[in-house]
Amino acid sequence: MSYEDDELVGNDDELNLVDDDYVRRLYPLEERPFSQAWRRAIGFKRAYRDYFDRQEIRSMSYRGWTPRVAMIKKDLDEMPASDAIFLAALVSFYNGDSGGRLLRGLGAQGMSDIAASLDQQRRQILADLLVNFVGW
Repeated sequence: MSYEDDELVGNDDELNLVDDDYVRRLYPLEERPFSQAWRRAIGFKRAYRDYFDRQEIRSMSYRGWTPRVAMIKKDLDEMPASDAIFLAALVSFYNGDSGGRLLRGLGAQGMSDIAASLDQQRRQILADLLVNFVGW
């Protein structure tokens, strides 16, 4: 397992033990469940990592893994439908307009279309992101 793999799996419990103002500002407690789900989404498939910018200093936070929207958009047609829908749904957390356009372009008009295109694991990741969303 690489260093990047370790970051994506992450252990937010370690952050809870740190009594450091700097760490608390980078990784606010209320953002940690969303960040953990976001890292699970990116780590679901190794190929997904290429579609996200990794900012070393904030790699434990979702803010350290922003989607490369133009690259995702360019590659959507070449991906399996489940990957395309999943990545477009992730973009929608980052930017609702861009993500919505990508999803509509894939024929996903609503949640039922998204859910029908994904396996249980990816649906669970999206559910965790929805429940814990704190805004971008």
